[in-house]
Amino acid sequence: MPETPQQYTARILATLGGQPPLEVLTATPAKLSSLVKGKSSAEIARKPAPGKWSVAEIIAHLADVEMVIGYRLRKILEADGTPIQAYDQDVWAGFSNYEAIPLEESLHKQTILRASNLR
Repeated sequence: MPETPQQYTARILATLGGQPPLEVLTATPAKLSSLVKGKSSAEIARKPAPGKWSVAEIIAHLADVEMVIGYRLRKILEADGTPIQAYDQDVWAGFSNYEAIPLEESLHKQTILRASNLR
């Protein structure tokens, strides 16, 4: 049986360990930066297994996710009942060439978009 929206929400909120969601959202850009600080380019670019993303690709993905979430939120605020537009993250990773995006660019993009979405 598929997960209900209520079950999905409860599962996602449980990952926060009781922390307020808005605080986690606000702190995430700094947390990402601290996690990669001092790591070598090789460590950031290393894929843990075939078909898995590197740290750099994951952060590029998080920046794109922030853009998608911003669009979705604005569409929902614009009109009740707006369907959420799906997208294929692997297709985006391919055409965006995540492997070639400098880590600092992805961190900056994610930080700016998150700040915009939290306004």
